[in-house]
Amino acid sequence: MNRSLFIVVIDDSPTVCTILDVSLTREGHEVKSFQNPVPALRSILKTGEIPLPDLLFIDLSLPTINGYEVIRLFKNNPASMHIPVVVISRLGDTITRLKVRLAGANAFLEKPFQVQDVIALVQSFAALPKSDIHER
Repeated sequence: MNRSLFIVVIDDSPTVCTILDVSLTREGHEVKSFQNPVPALRSILKTGEIPLPDLLFIDLSLPTINGYEVIRLFKNNPASMHIPVVVISRLGDTITRLKVRLAGANAFLEKPFQVQDVIALVQSFAALPKSDIHER
């Protein structure tokens, strides 16, 4: 049995947030969604109102701060640098995928995505020991 993860979703689409929230909660994970990265970053990295997630889903096209910058902020922070990051984006070309990897993301899902692909990806992270999750 895979362990339950605390997952943060940052996507400006209410539909994507709802789909991920419902499908991953149904799988036994705890999900917190944000449509704006600024309150998400403040709540997670600054105030600690929300604990560090086990997994972060992030869109690239966000209001105020783009997804690349959010990834860099997470990866440059010692407390969150090992948190796996999954990018979900409509931009699925080779250059974008390369830039996502260089920014520090661990995986990429192109929109529109299939829920079963999201679940399979999350299960692969949940199957890892907590100490090894950042190695993915």
